[in-house]
Amino acid sequence: MTQVVRRLTKYTNDVLVILKNKHHATNSDIAQVLRDTYSDVSDTTVHRVTQRLHGDGLIGLAPPTKRGCLRYDACVDLHDHFLCDNCDNLRDITITEEVKKQIRDVYDFPEKGIVFKDLTTAFKDAACMNFFENEMYRLYKDKNITKVIGIESRGFIMAPILGNKLGVGFVPIRKKGKLPAETYEVSYGKEYGKDIIQIHKDSLCADDIVLIHDDLLATGGTMKAACDLVKIFGVKKIYVNFLVELDFLKGIEVFDKDIDVTSLIHY
Repeated sequence: MTQVVRRLTKYTNDVLVILKNKHHATNSDIAQVLRDTYSDVSDTTVHRVTQRLHGDGLIGLAPPTKRGCLRYDACVDLHDHFLCDNCDNLRDITITEEVKKQIRDVYDFPEKGIVFKDLTTAFKDAACMNFFENEMYRLYKDKNITKVIGIESRGFIMAPILGNKLGVGFVPIRKKGKLPAETYEVSYGKEYGKDIIQIHKDSLCADDIVLIHDDLLATGGTMKAACDLVKIFGVKKIYVNFLVELDFLKGIEVFDKDIDVTSLIHY
């Protein structure tokens, strides 16, 4: 295999240094700084250098300015940007940390001594909802999912949204007595006591590849029961997704090894 090595121009290192010191600079910004050393450098030359560096993966692209000018980023690792509508400035952010700030802790709910992670404060934020939707779609768009299942009740929020984005149907798993037609059911113990969940007998078939979604993984009892319920149909594959996982409770350990489990945010 032949490795292609680009010849560095006399401006390359200078541009890299400028971008490290002046985050999210445009070609015009870079050219202005370069002219302190190279008075005759043109915007076109700078454009060629930044395009070459971007093509080689040495710099990244940031959101453009309001006027549509390209902005470049010295950081090529995966991250997001906060864009100020008033001043048009950018700030690097890790989106999961920003979403965490929108999730509220409620103490002594539903029982004394429990700290409840309340996602309703994140659900009312459009940026958080956009993150949930897009990240879930990215994770599962190539998995050939045929049905998305949501667990009552907070699993009903994102599961239909993802199903619609994937172009597949939504199936509810509900507490006992809430579904009108014939059902299968599973009883299980959970962190606050015991419960029974049900699914309609005509919801799935053996050819289905399913994603079961809920908002939060704590001890894993509810989702484990949901997986056992879905296995009655003999489906081809089960994927499991949570928005939030409480790692210290080790709920992920209750799942069988053939079930792929992912969570977007970890505590």
